[in-house]
Amino acid sequence: MPFTQELNIFLIDFAKKYANSLLKIYFVNNNSTDDSLSLLTAYSQNHKNISVLNCDVQGYGAALKCGFGSVLADYFAFLDLDNTYPLNFFLDGYEVMLKNHNIDMLMTNRFSNNSKMPWIRNIGNRFFANLVNLLFSIQLQDVCSGQRIITKSKINEVVLLSENGLNFSIQLTCFSILKKWDVKYLPIEYKDRTGFSKLAIVKDGLQFLKTIIKVKFDL
Repeated sequence: MPFTQELNIFLIDFAKKYANSLLKIYFVNNNSTDDSLSLLTAYSQNHKNISVLNCDVQGYGAALKCGFGSVLADYFAFLDLDNTYPLNFFLDGYEVMLKNHNIDMLMTNRFSNNSKMPWIRNIGNRFFANLVNLLFSIQLQDVCSGQRIITKSKINEVVLLSENGLNFSIQLTCFSILKKWDVKYLPIEYKDRTGFSKLAIVKDGLQFLKTIIKVKFDL
């Protein structure tokens, strides 16, 4: 299903389930060189609660922090636009957050039986999860998830995190452990990716490793 079609369905479902909540969606353009900016801009013009932001600082983490720092809200949510994460997670996830105000961050767990994660990434993600669990004496399932909900009480700390690249995701997880946030998980059905991945397995893997050590030992 095309993302815009899935998003249209999600917007209708969200409005029905949470009639008293205002949902704002921001797409962050991070120096895109394809047609995504023009396509998303055209799409947003037909939806009053959807906007496009521009982030000049390059990087996954930079784009997320740009989005978080540009709005005021009670809850901040994000997901990667590669078709791997289900939008309907936010329907159940938002309800979990509303019912339990002690939760600081709600994450998706991508390791279900129906996960479509490529085997090499599966191995890598499980390795980093095991490493984080070992170093921080904790038991987490998915430390690099690209779909989360964060409460407003923590968002200023998130925006101040140092990493701007893909390793921002694991820095956020390790930081939340260090600060003893209340983190919960919901399982999702992780889908096949759409489009080209910018992940460089060796280079980014080393960056992830350095980030874990940096946060753990306050380097």
